[in-house]
Amino acid sequence: MSGDQGGEVSERGGDLAGIVDQVGFQRRKEPQAGEPCAGVRRRHQALTQEEIDLVERWVNGGSPEGNPNDLPARPKIAPPPVVESRTGELVVSGDYRLPRPFVLDGFVVRVPPSGGTARITIEFPDGRVAPLVWFDGHPAQRQQPFLLRVPLSIPAGASMRGMAGSTLVLLPPAHPR
Repeated sequence: MSGDQGGEVSERGGDLAGIVDQVGFQRRKEPQAGEPCAGVRRRHQALTQEEIDLVERWVNGGSPEGNPNDLPARPKIAPPPVVESRTGELVVSGDYRLPRPFVLDGFVVRVPPSGGTARITIEFPDGRVAPLVWFDGHPAQRQQPFLLRVPLSIPAGASMRGMAGSTLVLLPPAHPR
């Protein structure tokens, strides 16, 4: 049996419910624990555990078969936070070598990676390589800020690699007003 586009059909007989069940709420292609930037975003727009539990209950409890009265109220999704321009920010693209030490508080994607996919790393002068972010299907219309939980000190001479045609605005820590 195949789906309308030739793909597989979920045994659950479901459309979205079957897909969600098959995916299993996995977050793919993220840095592994122990890597310097693993799980270090602030104010990100990922699903909360409560939202994941809600979807899981919906799938496991038998998703509605089309009766709009059975659907929960539409969730209100907040827009991504706006990050104002900061003194000392750097605009980088291609393979970029930092000419001076830089404290990275986060970054904004000004131009997304070509094809929507890129794995951007920081290569330190001592040879260490740390993943910064892995984009997979990044939407071109969003200039989403990525803020680190803890600022990352990057020494002069470190290089950013793997930009794949993207342009990032590197943000230094915001100074309290």
